Amino acid sequence: MQDDFSKLSPKRNTQKILFQGDPLKDAQERVENAVILYPEKTSAEIAGLLIAETDAEQAAQLHNVLEWRFYMRAIGKCRNKRKANPAGPRLPGFEHLPYMVRIGRKKPKCILDFNAKETRRLYYSLVRKFNTRKKLDAKVREARALMEKMDRAAEAEKNIKVRQVFLLEAL
Repeated sequence: MQDDFSKLSPKRNTQKILFQGDPLKDAQERVENAVILYPEKTSAEIAGLLIAETDAEQAAQLHNVLEWRFYMRAIGKCRNKRKANPAGPRLPGFEHLPYMVRIGRKKPKCILDFNAKETRRLYYSLVRKFNTRKKLDAKVREARALMEKMDRAAEAEKNIKVRQVFLLEAL
């Protein structure tokens, strides 16, 4: 028995403006038709049939729409996160340290722009601030770990910044 894939695609006469019709709506209709036509097939098999049946233009339009929606959603989440946390995002592995730090009477500075000397000052200022609970405080432990990481990196390059250390580790 040969499958008739032409039953999956909705027939629409639409003008080409930016997209021909609504690619997501068309894809949803193809999914619904496939589920009705092939109830015995698994989801993976139906998905394979749909992918094989989709022509290049439809796939490109669907890809563009999904990519656009993904980035719009990601931008919205990022902006909402920044609104919820005005201090800024957290460093991976150093979630208790603030993004913007003020040491002494200076202007707040992004922790990513700290060098080894500034991370050392941050650590000692936190130790003075949390003197009674030095060893147990997560902020102090993370500041010490960051300071040690920066000291190791500063051996190779004197004025290396936290941002550069994280980029080098990611490579």
